[in-house]
Amino acid sequence: MKKFTITATTPVADIKVQLALALGSLLAAYYRQPLLFLFFVLLLAYLSWSYCWTRLCCRFVKVEGSLPVEKFFAGELLRWGISFLNELPFPLARCGVSFYLPSELSCAGDFSQEGDLSFTSKTALNPYFYLFSSWKLYTATYTWLPAEEKVLFRAEVKAPRRGVYYLPPPRFFVGDPSGLFRGQLAAGSERQLVVFPVPRKSGELEGLLLPEEENKKKGPGLEDRYDYQGVRDYQLNDPPKNINWYASARTGSLKSNLYQPKIAERCLVVFDTSVRDHPLYSEAVERFYDQGLEEAISTVAGVALFYLEQGLATAFLTNAPLLQWEKKKQKAADEPGVYLKRKRAITALPFGNGPAHAQNILEVCAAIDETSRPQAGDQLALWEKAREMSKNALVYLLCYHQPPAKWEEMLQQEDDRVDNRHGQGHSPEKFYSPQRLGELSSSRVRLLYLDKEGS
Repeated sequence: MKKFTITATTPVADIKVQLALALGSLLAAYYRQPLLFLFFVLLLAYLSWSYCWTRLCCRFVKVEGSLPVEKFFAGELLRWGISFLNELPFPLARCGVSFYLPSELSCAGDFSQEGDLSFTSKTALNPYFYLFSSWKLYTATYTWLPAEEKVLFRAEVKAPRRGVYYLPPPRFFVGDPSGLFRGQLAAGSERQLVVFPVPRKSGELEGLLLPEEENKKKGPGLEDRYDYQGVRDYQLNDPPKNINWYASARTGSLKSNLYQPKIAERCLVVFDTSVRDHPLYSEAVERFYDQGLEEAISTVAGVALFYLEQGLATAFLTNAPLLQWEKKKQKAADEPGVYLKRKRAITALPFGNGPAHAQNILEVCAAIDETSRPQAGDQLALWEKAREMSKNALVYLLCYHQPPAKWEEMLQQEDDRVDNRHGQGHSPEKFYSPQRLGELSSSRVRLLYLDKEGS
């Protein structure tokens, strides 16, 4: 059984008017006023006929159309087709489809934008943990659809950047020829679009990945990729730099060093987004764009996918807050009825490989909140988790400690700041000291700062 609602588009068709007409017809009959009685009865019959027309249209129309995919990369075009079939022997009047899209998404095709909408909750939500997004309403209408015919509306949805986006179900609407009533029903179900960040390719990661032998650079926490195994007689295919001149002088014949590569079977990618201070968020914080963080996330995703492609079991660990959609307990009419909630926790994906695991890593990267950073103490909690997972693994510590540029304006308007629990004046950039890196149970650690300044 289809669930639909029918509302009057004008006060003339309101239920109170219909009751008044019914009462007026009874009074006219009682006082023997035939013309007035006929007028009331005809008007009431016309309203009833219009209501029944709208109700039949809602019950017997067939709406089809679903998103071809729900996970794709930023910048890709998603083609969406919504059709409805008139199964009745009479035409549909004033029919069409409408749907909401988050303002970050764009839509082109048969649908026209009705305007930008912003819905904020009237309930007492903690603004530090909740985030609201503005919406756009798109509509496609068909004035007169003949009996037993089908119409198809096409839309091209594009997400310029990564994120997790909520799509309420499209709504089919239809009216009667006189335009007195309007019926609406949900066409399909709600969806969540996961837009992956575009990972940096291996060629763009030059200088970030562990370098090859001829380009090796020593640094804090970075050790030789080969273990010394001994010496053997020099062979023609041995590189000259492997010649052991001390052993050669003692024996009188050329000797070369024998090395065994340290082959890691696992890779741990750790993404730390800690900052020094946080602003005190005001009500109804809106999402904004942080170019530096977007580039850092693309780099992190690129590193993780690179080692997955090399066949290494890869784990992903981050203290960045994640965004997830929650439904409101109460919502106003004609609004999506959802809000964004910050999930503040250490996110750890265990070691794994294959396309499914790569997709899981990209989903976490897509859900990272660009408007906030970890709470006090989360950097230490991230480190403790990294120590547990670093055994016999290649470890990448990728740090982005630069706060969003929009925070400068917000912090200037505040007298108080949220200090890091590590102590007054704690600097997240100085957290990973050589002594601390030595605590990892791994001999291959790469520490990289992804801030714009390259600190």
